[in-house]
Amino acid sequence: MRCTVWLLIVALVGAGGCAGRAPQPAPTPTAGPPRVGGVITILMKDNFYEPSSVEITAGVAYEFVTPNQGTTVHNLVIQGVEGGDITSDIAVNPGQTSRFTVRIDRPGTYRMQCTYHPEMTGELRVVR
Repeated sequence: MRCTVWLLIVALVGAGGCAGRAPQPAPTPTAGPPRVGGVITILMKDNFYEPSSVEITAGVAYEFVTPNQGTTVHNLVIQGVEGGDITSDIAVNPGQTSRFTVRIDRPGTYRMQCTYHPEMTGELRVVR
């Protein structure tokens, strides 16, 4: 009989304890991995970029590949980006390639320029 009373008490407390609980909200999904947009190749030749104009989507990460096919040192600097300029390796020697990630959240047109050759310019258009 003593066992039956305890089982009855445990059953009543267990049932009553759950009855007054508010429903629990579903867990908030976490943000997925960053969106990756692919690879952008910009050739650095003797004082020009090929292509000289590139378009990417805002908020998406891209791998920029910049082979130096010229005869002197070059680099590629994306100017005016919120948080600071984005740059390839500071000095890419002839025959070398620089790889770097570019993610710009604010749409707009950004200037690309070689530190060593001010006339070597291009534009990066960031669209929604």
